[in-house]
Amino acid sequence: MEYKIVNNSGLDIPGFEDMIKSLVSFSQDRFGFEKPPTLFLNSDPANAENMLGKTAYYDPEQKEIHIFTTDRHPKDIMRSISHELVHHNQNHKGDFEGDHFSGEGYAQKDPHMRKMEQEAYLQGNMCFRDWEDGYKQKQQVYNEWRTNTMSLKEWKNKELFGLLSNKWGFGKNTITESKDDDPNRPDDVLKKQLEDEGIDTAGMSAKEIDEKAAELRLGNPKKYTALGEDLEEGAKPDFPDVDGDGDTKEPISKAQKDKEEKEGGDGEKEDKDLSKVPPQLRKHVAKKQ
Repeated sequence: MEYKIVNNSGLDIPGFEDMIKSLVSFSQDRFGFEKPPTLFLNSDPANAENMLGKTAYYDPEQKEIHIFTTDRHPKDIMRSISHELVHHNQNHKGDFEGDHFSGEGYAQKDPHMRKMEQEAYLQGNMCFRDWEDGYKQKQQVYNEWRTNTMSLKEWKNKELFGLLSNKWGFGKNTITESKDDDPNRPDDVLKKQLEDEGIDTAGMSAKEIDEKAAELRLGNPKKYTALGEDLEEGAKPDFPDVDGDGDTKEPISKAQKDKEEKEGGDGEKEDKDLSKVPPQLRKHVAKKQ
């Protein structure tokens, strides 16, 4: 695909030339003309002083686009190029064939030429707008890529982790998100315990946190409960049924007192009573007696 730009305007256009080529390539893909036209950028100060001077024209015989650039904004220049590229495509389709008026006022005097001009305004402006939006988006993505210090491998891994997290429910739950500030939530307590042990919980799922907390409980059951809360000093688990009433929640001291009242306060069965108490609790029960 050959592009030829003849710069007779005196403009310094290295970067501008790349944008023009991008627009021509975009238009060729959209309209389907086989070969790009030769593009001339012309300087004409006298024409620029005329409020209704020429902006551009297309030569169908030479297949050339001529653009007047003096005192014009680059974006306006490119909009004219897009307009003339539609005429080049019309020429490629054979729309210029036949006896048609091409003099001054042709858009008002010749119905066929008027229709071609309507197409050039509509299709040219929309083509330029679509190219502009796409070009800006590509530049934004490119600039973000340049400023991003993350390697390609790291970026792919991060994207993959995010997709898998959402798929398997490890992402944030918007329904319960408002509860994240509650310091007494069990999962927050577990996270704190893991972090106190030097374990980084960042990126860990709730299931992984539970499993890691379970390992801590197995290693030190006296320090961690099933809910991940520290046991307070002096707190005890469910108590043995000392008085035989089936209540394992009442303190041993109360159960022992109830037992003594049932037995009439007789201390003769103290040794027998203590034998029913688990070995690790006998000392405590003896003190209460």
